[in-house]
Amino acid sequence: MLTAFVALLGPQAQAITFSLALLEKRRVIIDELVVIHTTTQREPIHSAYARLAAVLQKERPALRVSWHLVQEKNQAFDDVTTENAARAYLTTLYRALLALKQRGALVHLNMTGVRKLMTIYAMTAAQLLFDEEDHLWHLHTARAVIEQGHLWPKASDETTLVEVPVL
Repeated sequence: MLTAFVALLGPQAQAITFSLALLEKRRVIIDELVVIHTTTQREPIHSAYARLAAVLQKERPALRVSWHLVQEKNQAFDDVTTENAARAYLTTLYRALLALKQRGALVHLNMTGVRKLMTIYAMTAAQLLFDEEDHLWHLHTARAVIEQGHLWPKASDETTLVEVPVL
């Protein structure tokens, strides 16, 4: 069975890499990483995207990665702060999850490191599409760890992956 990790790219790329590492620590083998992101033309997403792409290519070269740009009718969005952008975000996320579920994938969805509205939409999509095998995650990381900026957690880091119940 295909196991996919769907992540929402925000300003801190380590929200994704820390979650990957903590899933690996739980012996979850991820076959595919699906990254939902706004445009990479502006900061801080530009830097987060570049850091994530580089570290994945270097340290997880066998991991299949697909990037899904938040867009609607060929209009890409650089943030989710308007109704149109919110609709485009939900549609992009929903379609990515639906495609995975149609392929029979077990999905791990990380809703950490993005705007509250994006987190709410991630929960909404999970409630609509998940079955009992799928998992919704929130990463809790101490502020001091985030400020250090490293991309993979150290043993001493205060970071925890918390499973969020999905009805």
